[in-house]
Amino acid sequence: MDTERQVCNLAWSKNVNEIVSTHGYSQNQIMLWKYPSMAKVTTRTGHIMRVLYLATSPDGQTTVTRSGYKTSSFSVCRHL
Repeated sequence: MDTERQVCNLAWSKNVNEIVSTHGYSQNQIMLWKYPSMAKVTTRTGHIMRVLYLATSPDGQTTVTRSGYKTSSFSVCRHL
């Protein structure tokens, strides 16, 4: 799968067949993919540097990301 950008993290959804990925240069995005088709479900932006860290809550409903610029982003995702 060519994401057209650097992949920094991958995490499988605990609830459905989806994967979350975080990316670096040049878009610094968080993306949600349907598995196994690998169709994009959604894309989130807002980090000004590559998204180096990714964690999900124990219930799988919340993701937390952090970039190299020390900015944190809390996202409530429907299936993660």
